[in-house]
Amino acid sequence: ARLLDNVDHLLARLTELADVTILSPTTAGRYGGIVTFKKEAVDNLSLYQLLQDNNVLCACRGDGIRFSPHFYTDQKLIDRAVELVSSFTA
Repeated sequence: ARLLDNVDHLLARLTELADVTILSPTTAGRYGGIVTFKKEAVDNLSLYQLLQDNNVLCACRGDGIRFSPHFYTDQKLIDRAVELVSSFTA
Protein backbone atom coordinates (compact mmCIF):
# COMPACT_ATOMS: atom_id res chain seq x y z
CA ALA A 1 0.00 0.00 0.00
CA ARG A 2 2.83 2.41 0.83
CA LEU A 3 4.45 1.74 -2.55
CA LEU A 4 1.23 2.64 -4.39
CA ASP A 5 0.85 5.75 -2.21
CA ASN A 6 4.29 6.86 -3.39
CA VAL A 7 3.46 6.11 -7.02
CA ASP A 8 0.16 7.99 -6.71
CA HIS A 9 2.03 10.95 -5.24
CA LEU A 10 4.62 10.84 -8.04
CA LEU A 11 1.94 10.63 -10.74
CA ALA A 12 0.02 13.53 -9.20
CA ARG A 13 3.13 15.70 -9.07
CA LEU A 14 4.25 14.85 -12.61
CA THR A 15 0.81 15.46 -14.09
CA GLU A 16 0.91 18.98 -12.63
CA LEU A 17 3.67 19.72 -15.15
CA ALA A 18 2.18 20.77 -18.48
CA ASP A 19 5.26 19.74 -20.44
CA VAL A 20 5.51 16.20 -19.07
CA THR A 21 3.92 13.17 -20.71
CA ILE A 22 3.39 10.04 -18.62
CA LEU A 23 4.29 6.96 -20.67
CA SER A 24 3.23 4.39 -18.05
CA PRO A 25 -0.37 3.34 -17.50
CA THR A 26 -2.18 5.74 -15.15
CA THR A 27 -5.48 3.95 -14.66
CA ALA A 28 -5.95 2.70 -11.10
CA GLY A 29 -5.26 -1.01 -10.88
CA ARG A 30 -3.20 -0.97 -14.10
CA TYR A 31 0.08 0.30 -12.72
CA GLY A 32 2.65 -0.77 -10.20
CA GLY A 33 5.82 0.71 -8.79
CA ILE A 34 7.32 2.09 -12.00
CA VAL A 35 6.55 5.45 -13.62
CA THR A 36 8.04 6.33 -16.99
CA PHE A 37 7.68 9.83 -18.39
CA LYS A 38 9.23 12.24 -20.83
CA LYS A 39 9.56 15.99 -20.78
CA GLU A 40 8.58 17.63 -24.05
CA ALA A 41 10.91 19.94 -26.01
CA VAL A 42 14.05 18.97 -24.08
CA ASP A 43 16.77 16.39 -24.43
CA ASN A 44 15.60 13.73 -21.99
CA LEU A 45 19.05 12.15 -21.94
CA SER A 46 20.41 15.45 -20.59
CA LEU A 47 17.56 15.55 -18.06
CA TYR A 48 18.47 12.01 -17.01
CA GLN A 49 22.09 13.09 -16.54
CA LEU A 50 21.00 16.07 -14.42
CA LEU A 51 18.93 13.77 -12.23
CA GLN A 52 21.87 11.37 -11.86
CA ASP A 53 24.21 14.26 -11.04
CA ASN A 54 21.79 15.24 -8.25
CA ASN A 55 21.67 11.72 -6.79
CA VAL A 56 18.20 10.92 -8.11
CA LEU A 57 18.06 7.22 -8.90
CA CYS A 58 16.32 6.69 -12.22
CA ALA A 59 16.82 4.93 -15.54
CA CYS A 60 16.74 5.93 -19.18
CA ARG A 61 14.13 3.81 -20.97
CA GLY A 62 13.39 4.39 -24.65
CA ASP A 63 12.33 8.00 -25.08
CA GLY A 64 11.67 8.46 -21.40
CA ILE A 65 12.95 8.38 -17.86
CA ARG A 66 11.85 5.77 -15.34
CA PHE A 67 11.35 6.43 -11.65
CA SER A 68 10.81 3.46 -9.34
CA PRO A 69 9.95 4.78 -5.89
CA HIS A 70 10.00 2.17 -3.16
CA PHE A 71 7.73 1.90 -0.14
CA TYR A 72 10.48 3.42 2.01
CA THR A 73 11.08 6.44 -0.29
CA ASP A 74 10.23 9.65 1.53
CA GLN A 75 7.77 11.77 -0.45
CA LYS A 76 10.04 14.79 0.07
CA LEU A 77 12.60 13.00 -2.12
CA ILE A 78 9.93 12.44 -4.77
CA ASP A 79 9.05 16.14 -4.61
CA ARG A 80 12.73 17.07 -5.00
CA ALA A 81 13.07 14.86 -8.08
CA VAL A 82 9.93 16.38 -9.64
CA GLU A 83 11.25 19.89 -8.93
CA LEU A 84 14.44 19.03 -10.82
CA VAL A 85 12.33 17.79 -13.74
CA SER A 86 10.20 20.92 -13.62
CA SER A 87 13.14 23.32 -13.61
CA PHE A 88 15.10 21.59 -16.40
CA THR A 89 15.10 23.61 -19.63
CA ALA A 90 18.09 22.50 -21.74
